[in-house]
Amino acid sequence: MQGKTAKLLGIILNLTVAATVMISAETLLVETAPADALPANDVVPDDPLIVALIQFAVEEEEYTDHARFRREIDQLLQVAVNRHGAEFVVFPEYVNVFALLDNYSRRITGAEEIDDLAPIIGAAGGIPQLLRQEIRTDTPEIKAIWSELARTYGVWILAGTAFVETGDGALRNQAWLFAPDGRLSYRQDKVFLTPFERHELRLTPGNISRARPFEIDGVSFGLSICRDSYFDEWEVPYADVDLWLDVRANGEIWNGAVRRRFDTAMPERVAETAVDGGLSTSLNGAYLEMVWQGPAFVVDEEGRRTAQADTIDGDAILIVAIR
Repeated sequence: MQGKTAKLLGIILNLTVAATVMISAETLLVETAPADALPANDVVPDDPLIVALIQFAVEEEEYTDHARFRREIDQLLQVAVNRHGAEFVVFPEYVNVFALLDNYSRRITGAEEIDDLAPIIGAAGGIPQLLRQEIRTDTPEIKAIWSELARTYGVWILAGTAFVETGDGALRNQAWLFAPDGRLSYRQDKVFLTPFERHELRLTPGNISRARPFEIDGVSFGLSICRDSYFDEWEVPYADVDLWLDVRANGEIWNGAVRRRFDTAMPERVAETAVDGGLSTSLNGAYLEMVWQGPAFVVDEEGRRTAQADTIDGDAILIVAIR
């Protein structure tokens, strides 16, 4: 690789290379704006690979039906692709999960807490049974939305994660990568599940031996899904990638202690390997009584945070150009 430049919202970073990708922390310009008000970048030098990290804010109204969900995704893609030239767009963990509950949207928007949904959950026989029921009917349509959008915009899309039922009958938290022609070109299961995912949702962990790096326009990426990045087992399969990509859904209030804990996750994995930098984005917002916070950010080869979105609880787009 010959060189790279990164831009975050209006934050322009110089990223220099010499045979490998290296991220510097020199900030030339700081100017932030909400996702729908970002100024277009008129000139991006030397034809870099432009990556858009979508910091997605969840709202119950966005999941009332699949058409509404598609419109929300489409609006973000218009900004990232049409105005900023993104070629690879990355959405966070869990972005598809609530689309499974569109059949119950009226009950959900009128509920104040999860316990208000007890009749629905009880009628299905429990949360895992409810998920299986909705996965079987909704997943084909949700996949079709991402496939059609990737094909329409002609870009790579890491479509966050979704709950899926795999061939062995297990429920898993799975990331999807769609190619510019709409193909589902890669999928990866979350390996190190949270206690809630294991015990309440009854998800099954993936197998780390099945995870592999993927390449887009000559840049190799290693993917981790939130809690996965805390475990150094990933340093072996991703030892030689150019960039580490982490998608998160941090279900707690973002504060100094939480940030310090996340600095021991993907940033530490990058610092302990020959990886040249890391990109991360997060789910934000609230759904029933659940809350997610945390910024999209970039780290250099030492795991030092060089840039991040200026909000921890709203929509934002971080644009990174790599050449």
